[in-house]
Amino acid sequence: MAERPEAALLLRASAGLTGLAALGAALCGAVYAWTPPIGWLAVSLIVPQRPDDVLWTAVGWPLAATDSAPAAWTAGLLLAVGTGVYAVRGPLR
Repeated sequence: MAERPEAALLLRASAGLTGLAALGAALCGAVYAWTPPIGWLAVSLIVPQRPDDVLWTAVGWPLAATDSAPAAWTAGLLLAVGTGVYAVRGPLR
């Protein structure tokens, strides 16, 4: 039986991906708002996993350990920037 993900991991991933979707809507339009979150997830799956490397953790934050501070900061920054840009600019028309 597969392990269940921790709630903190799901919360961090949801926050970061929401920020990326908001940023995508503001920069690419509502129709293509899905491309930044899916693109970031695809890149994080390809990048080799190195939990001790801060750069990998910043790129691969969706897959990083629950207690990873760089991953939490990256997701929080993406949420803040994405929702801020969307709030100021709105969706691209």
